[in-house]
Amino acid sequence: MTVEVAPGAPRPSPVAGHIRGSTLLLVGRVAAQALELGAQILLVRYLSMEDYGAFSYALAAALLFKSVAMFGLPDTLARYIPLYRERGRYDALLGSLRLGFGAVLGLGLLLAAGVVVGVHWLGVRPIDDQRALTLLAILALLIPLEAVDGLLTALYATLGDARTIFLRQALVPALRFALVVGMIALGADVVFLTLGYLAISLVGAAIYGGLFGRLVRGQARDWPAAPRRRAYPVREIFTFAVPMLTTALIWILMESSDVLLLGHFRDADAVATFRAVAPVARLNQGVIVNFAILFTPLASRLYARGDRDGLGALYGQTALWVTVLTFPIFALTGALAGPLTVGLFGARYADATPLMALLSLGYFFQTALGFNGLTLKVCKKLRYSVAIDSTAAVLNIAINLALIPSYGARGAAVGTATTLVVHNLLKQYGLWRYTGITLFHRRYLAAYGAVAAVALALVGVEALWHLTFWLALPVGAAASLLVLWGSRGALDVAAIFPEIDRWPLVRLVLQPLLRAP
Repeated sequence: MTVEVAPGAPRPSPVAGHIRGSTLLLVGRVAAQALELGAQILLVRYLSMEDYGAFSYALAAALLFKSVAMFGLPDTLARYIPLYRERGRYDALLGSLRLGFGAVLGLGLLLAAGVVVGVHWLGVRPIDDQRALTLLAILALLIPLEAVDGLLTALYATLGDARTIFLRQALVPALRFALVVGMIALGADVVFLTLGYLAISLVGAAIYGGLFGRLVRGQARDWPAAPRRRAYPVREIFTFAVPMLTTALIWILMESSDVLLLGHFRDADAVATFRAVAPVARLNQGVIVNFAILFTPLASRLYARGDRDGLGALYGQTALWVTVLTFPIFALTGALAGPLTVGLFGARYADATPLMALLSLGYFFQTALGFNGLTLKVCKKLRYSVAIDSTAAVLNIAINLALIPSYGARGAAVGTATTLVVHNLLKQYGLWRYTGITLFHRRYLAAYGAVAAVALALVGVEALWHLTFWLALPVGAAASLLVLWGSRGALDVAAIFPEIDRWPLVRLVLQPLLRAP
């Protein structure tokens, strides 16, 4: 992404440019999440618990296979394509693009066919609910579409086209929100919803893919010489892709295995209870996922240049920014989970409050420690990364198998939250042990202390006064402003966004809050 700089002004550092670009993309992400949350609330209120549980089960299974189909190639290509461009290896760049698309699309189609054949012809029944199995056979076609979409998003960031990512972030959620509204207006059923999801993904992938082809052709005209052949760095790409796939499977296991095991050991009502709050708790991941789009290419360039100090600054500053920007979500979904759950989904989901709080705590802990695992992989600490990812997967499944049969959705929430905390502690130790990069630099301690203190204060306020939904919103906003004020020195807002000093109204409102001590 290009940052405009006034004549004579110093150019922003790479870290500042990353935060500026990621913050702009965050605007699109917030709009997309608002639409997704609106659709989620409408679905939970409109569909019966059985229908919503069946749809959630099918969607979770499809997304599990989608992560397998991507094979870790989005993050892998985001690391290697910047290296190929810096070294002028355009033959390897084009070859890696073809390799990535061929592998993702081929594996996605193979997995989709396997799901349909297994459900319809081989009689595989992972859940004893015919509606869920029917919807799963339909949503299996999402596997290659969503896998290609995930690869395209990483490649757009790598090639520097943030505007198209912004468009994609808003387009598909807007279409899905319109689909849910249309379903309710027509009085349609869950099959209509499922077919609509599939059609929207197909349209989005077609538009996204066409724009990507135009982007590559446009950039190729600026290369010193168009390569006449393609180099296919198979070993280089897939050696790095396997650890990235392991990490992706960890996440999808934590997000999908809970639902799959709940469907197996309990029923669709348990799935509906868990899936009602899980997407809201995962909003704590929205900011860090958005920042990851531009983080990998920049971190890869800094590593290639041997700039370890720059890489450490990128990691620490980015971690603090995503923590502060995510805190408003954590304040509502974690500390104030009770009024939020009842306010969004109604009194029949009041029992899901502990689930919301536990999941929110786990996801926020992941966010607060930043890109520790991704930085490890950029630094080629792959063996350690695979080891801790595998450990986390085994831990997650073991806890779920132990708790879900007896405790249902609460057991699933405990398993997910525990795995997130343990996994990130292991990544943080590895980052310090093998690279010397640490988040606990004295520059950031006061900021993280403010986050912890305000969060604990919110828990106390809710325990004493049992806030209503409409009172929880301003209390959460006030707490978020306190965190921002307590972190103002470490965030270095004025250096990253010098426009604040040039806009009188913005300066008047924000400078008292953001002025560094």
